[in-house]
Amino acid sequence: MRKSFSIINTYAIVIGCALAMLLFVGVRTAHAVGTNGSFEDGTAPGVFLTLTAGNTVITDWTIDSGGVDYIGTYWTAADGDRSLDLNSVVAGTVSQAFATVVGATYDISFALSGNPAGGPALKAVRVSATGATPQDYTYDTAVEANSLVDMKWATHAYSFVASDATTTLSFAKVNASRRNEPALRGTS
Repeated sequence: MRKSFSIINTYAIVIGCALAMLLFVGVRTAHAVGTNGSFEDGTAPGVFLTLTAGNTVITDWTIDSGGVDYIGTYWTAADGDRSLDLNSVVAGTVSQAFATVVGATYDISFALSGNPAGGPALKAVRVSATGATPQDYTYDTAVEANSLVDMKWATHAYSFVASDATTTLSFAKVNASRRNEPALRGTS
């Protein structure tokens, strides 16, 4: 059994990692598994709202460590109006737990961008799921030449086989510099 999940605008703050996603189950028919993949549900962030570890302002998402910026109008989101920057004052990690079928393959799709407002040009995010091998993704703002009004979101995919009835999907900034890391967003 193969399941897909797209993240749209989960990490849309380009200073850090921006992300958005949706998760679907099934080979022939897709059924949503995860929720709030584009971060549209939660307290309105305005331009952006800085959130620290333990915060649950974004419906169905938890800030596990460090900090993230919950982006509203700061830049153009990949989907909807919101996204996340995985690097606020310190590098951050966000996650969502959802029910899974042991042995089923889950395909996660997401959009990634980088903050065009400063360096380093190469941004990196790590995607992981409970019991699965994490994978790193990068975005180079020097190559893509993105801007706050044209983030040039790049779609990526991450797959894993569920090892438990509940899986936690996480997105983390890879390097420790402040801001200007990859922006990530999910897609549907």
